[in-house]
Amino acid sequence: MKPRKIVAPTVILGVLVVLAGGVGLALAQGPPLGASVGTAFTYQGQLTDDDDPATGTYDFEFELHDHPTEDSQVGGTVYVDDKLVSDGLFTVLLDFGSSAFNGEARHLEIGVRPGDSGGDYTTLAPRQELTAAPYALHSLSTGSLQGHPVSDTVPTTGQLLQWNGSAWEPATVASTNQPPVAILQADPAVLMPGETTTTLSLSLSYDPEGGPLTYAFDPTGQTLGEPASYGSTAVTAAQYSAPGDYLAAGWVKDGAGAFDVARALVSVYRFWTTVVESPGNGGTHLSLAVVDGRPAIAYYGTNADLKYVWAGDATGSSWRTPVTADSSGNLGEYASLAVVDGHPAIAYYDYSPNYDLKYVRASDATGSSWGMPLTVDSGGWVGEYASLAVVDGHPAIAYYDDGASYDLKYVRATDATGSSWGTPLTVDSTGTVGWYASLAVVENRPAIAYYDAGSDNLKYVWASDATGSSWGSPLTVDSAGDVGAYASLAVVDGRPAIAYFDNSNDDLKYVRASDATGSSWGTPLTVDSGGLVGKYASLAVVENRPAIAYFDDTNDALKYVRANDTTGSSWGTPITVEGSGYVGTYASLAVVEDRPAIAYYDASNYDLRYTIPRQE
Repeated sequence: MKPRKIVAPTVILGVLVVLAGGVGLALAQGPPLGASVGTAFTYQGQLTDDDDPATGTYDFEFELHDHPTEDSQVGGTVYVDDKLVSDGLFTVLLDFGSSAFNGEARHLEIGVRPGDSGGDYTTLAPRQELTAAPYALHSLSTGSLQGHPVSDTVPTTGQLLQWNGSAWEPATVASTNQPPVAILQADPAVLMPGETTTTLSLSLSYDPEGGPLTYAFDPTGQTLGEPASYGSTAVTAAQYSAPGDYLAAGWVKDGAGAFDVARALVSVYRFWTTVVESPGNGGTHLSLAVVDGRPAIAYYGTNADLKYVWAGDATGSSWRTPVTADSSGNLGEYASLAVVDGHPAIAYYDYSPNYDLKYVRASDATGSSWGMPLTVDSGGWVGEYASLAVVDGHPAIAYYDDGASYDLKYVRATDATGSSWGTPLTVDSTGTVGWYASLAVVENRPAIAYYDAGSDNLKYVWASDATGSSWGSPLTVDSAGDVGAYASLAVVDGRPAIAYFDNSNDDLKYVRASDATGSSWGTPLTVDSGGLVGKYASLAVVENRPAIAYFDDTNDALKYVRANDTTGSSWGTPITVEGSGYVGTYASLAVVEDRPAIAYYDASNYDLRYTIPRQE
């Protein structure tokens, strides 16, 4: 348990001061005159854990001492178990007995531990002084207080005892208003592309004296001093149209006119595009992944070779010089990039002269140099729609066999680096199956989403074991028309989900399984129907919600859309990321620095491009 400290403690005592003849003066909110009074008092404090306000249940122990540092305990120890602490604030009722307070200085020592712990208490330092100013003393003897006489004057309502230099007498003491405390929250605090609204809330704000509050907001934080007007609503929706960081402000005011202000950071992001490969040098059949903390792209170059490029920084605002990973023929189509045993690796198709499935892994962690390419399957016309993933610690590839069988196939390496490979397996051989294969690990087993070109259906299959040495029966996920091209598989909130193209209706669609393995599936949803949209769909989970990058064939544009919830049951409004020219084919979406990043091809300028949300 980390050391904890008490910050800005407050002591409130609800006791009586008894005058001669038994006449009592009630402190604020104390018992009525003449009522029996105990010796308990209320202690309020704020608990921080590693400089952050603590929240949860804690056990406390309280000791009263007559010295700030020495072992000089007065009375017994008070234990308070499983006390709820909310945003650092807690209140306890303490009672050290009638003899604990005799007018001399007292110091409160506090120990704390987590509520679910049976270990030692952590003693907080320093001890908290209980001075004469914030509390009143209860004298069990009549006619005197702290050894001094008490006036026989009968007090009026609201009066307190005050020392006049020779005796205690009733007096009216002006109360001091404690200002309210403002606490502002923004949800969400980060607005990704396509999101323009956040909720600003002052609901956690409070008045120490329990009075009502009024509220005011400034989403951009431009107001100086106090706002001109307040309202009764503690929550408001704030709209932002331009990217940047905004220090939103919120005010609370109490009935006496005292106010407080709090601020919350709201970050607004928009996509910014970088040309990765110079004009005319290619960038089709691309695949984006994070390699050694930076984005990287594998792609098919204009010289009919396999190329790779690694960013110059963590977000991809600059890029290094591309390197050639394989140039031994017309190869590099259907490139699929993944990190294998700490190094980037690529599965791809050797179109000529061999018509084979190939694999190559870098010699270092960044991909500055590459090893010898390996032929994984040489059965002839095999390797299209290659999809690479790490399965049970070894690289594995799903792909299409366009030879004599037209099957969906799968192969896994026999070691962690992919230096040797096992025997390819036929996963589905019913018709022309395996186009747009997308491989992912689902519930610790490999799974593949793909297009059945013979039946024009979207299909899914899950392995029977962790390595993919055997497979279950393929399932038809969607058969409503010609559906399933450009399938992209990912795990969304614990279940497999697929983004794909509906060729019958020219729409982008999404479907998520009804269970964790994909044995049954929900109803497919149309995510975008605004024209011919949904080719080159790429699905990823961005900030706990599914998101899709895809091509808008009607407007020749790259588009992006993100769900409104963690499962993808409803979706936001699609946005155009770039719409100048013919841009957005071969879109590949990945999460880079907690943001959606997209690599894509600009067919107008023959460029490889990359975009990521920024605040500039």
